[in-house]
Amino acid sequence: MATLEINTGEGPVKRFEINRREVVVGRHPQCDVVLPDTTVSRRHARILCEKDGYYIEDLASQHGTLLNSNELTARQQLIDRDQISIRDTTITFFEAGIGDLNSIGSFEGQAERPSTVLTTRSASSVLERTRQGSPNEKLRALLEITSILGTSLDKQQIFPQILDGVFRIFPQSTRGYIVLAESLESRFVPQAVKQTGDDRTPTPPISRTIAERVISHGEAILSSDAGEDSRFNMSDSISMLNIRSVMCAPMLGSGVKPYGMIQIETNETNQHFTDDDLDVLVNVANLAGQFVDHAQLHETQLQFDRRQRDLEIAQQVQLHFLPEHPPEIPGYQVSHYYKAADGVGGDYFGYISLPDGRLAIAVGDVAGKGVPAALLMARLCSDIRYCLATQLSSADAIRELDQLMTGAVVRGGFITFVLCVLNPATHEVVIVNAGHMPPLWRRAATGSAEGVGLAEAHPPLGVGATQQYNETSIQLAPNDAVFLYTDGVSEATNGKQELYGTERIEGLFAQPHTSEKTIQFIIDDVSAFIQGTKQADDICMLCFSRED
Repeated sequence: MATLEINTGEGPVKRFEINRREVVVGRHPQCDVVLPDTTVSRRHARILCEKDGYYIEDLASQHGTLLNSNELTARQQLIDRDQISIRDTTITFFEAGIGDLNSIGSFEGQAERPSTVLTTRSASSVLERTRQGSPNEKLRALLEITSILGTSLDKQQIFPQILDGVFRIFPQSTRGYIVLAESLESRFVPQAVKQTGDDRTPTPPISRTIAERVISHGEAILSSDAGEDSRFNMSDSISMLNIRSVMCAPMLGSGVKPYGMIQIETNETNQHFTDDDLDVLVNVANLAGQFVDHAQLHETQLQFDRRQRDLEIAQQVQLHFLPEHPPEIPGYQVSHYYKAADGVGGDYFGYISLPDGRLAIAVGDVAGKGVPAALLMARLCSDIRYCLATQLSSADAIRELDQLMTGAVVRGGFITFVLCVLNPATHEVVIVNAGHMPPLWRRAATGSAEGVGLAEAHPPLGVGATQQYNETSIQLAPNDAVFLYTDGVSEATNGKQELYGTERIEGLFAQPHTSEKTIQFIIDDVSAFIQGTKQADDICMLCFSRED
């Protein structure tokens, strides 16, 4: 059997017997030969056993592999005492003749006595070989197990039925269990157990060495006599249970690491498991791994469905806080548009009727999006009503609102907010801006749109420092209009990472259209600009105009 002598330059030289058709060398813990050097690639190189000898192949590593000081650019055959260099590690290849590839190799000093494991093989190679043919045992396994797997996605129900099927395939079985990898840290507690005979133990012993090897390397193992096998060394338990032959197979799924393993044992002296039996068990375990795949996908889908239902409920609750229809004000047109990026969001708009006939029109934007922002938006919705009802001026109402929100926002959060109080009788609009984009005022007399209150803008709500807010007032003439929006409009991005910008908004708003048409034109223009790019932020627009 060929052997690798591994010299990392630190600690003693180690030896590794090549016992399989492929030995992978790399930094990843699941490699056969693990080199902890961070400059070594995760899967750096591999040694292959072919009919005519052994070969070395670099696996597209970052720093390359040297064979006898020459860079390895293609697969090359190894000869006795060839030296493989991987960064600071030197691996010497010793060819003692290509022998039995079925016995388990180990680092020097690992095993205290000879192993009686008859077969160790890659489960993936077994599956590939059995795909090329259809032995009767495999067909029997497929018929037995496949019919079981279609009945449920409950592991607690299916795993015992899988063991029942395995026992019908291997009638000499006296004990079997299924272990999931998630249970490896809890003393290998089996997920399902089946035993025959009168002398049954409630907790069958499991070899940690074998379980870790099967699950970590995806290897199937067949032992001729577990009682004499050092890798099944379980104190007096093996002798007490009189175990004669054992098969272990990994439950392969779609991931890199197996989900767990199936282990079958027999006490029958003259009915040891064979290589063909191991091939069948490998295929059964593969079906069990596919079942775990489906069960986990099903659970993921259920969790996703539950989250979707929660989001739908949250969206309904949030929309309850927002106006469904704009108010009807004699001599005015009012329109709005709202769309959250994630079903629920942190943009806010509202209409609040005041006792003297005035109408408060507000737009806000909570930093962030999703459920946390939506919860703060709901708080904002109630607090602004309270502040407007208890304070004499708009500026005092926003100052009070700032104090309330400072205790509500999380550290580093804030809320931009703008308030417009419209007096329909005098056509005056009083504006208070807390860090929001300035409202746009379209003046029919000049045909232009301009921002209002730039000099009087103040920091956002909730930043922590006490603020003194000031008011700005404008007088609306016939056909004048005011437009409020959040940054989800101006910062909409296309596939080239270009921003929509405020200039495009001002240009469209300057055109003499009704409030409803103005908003629709901007919606259409934003959609054409982003060209199908996913909406990244909540979008809110509101427009009110004085009729002629």
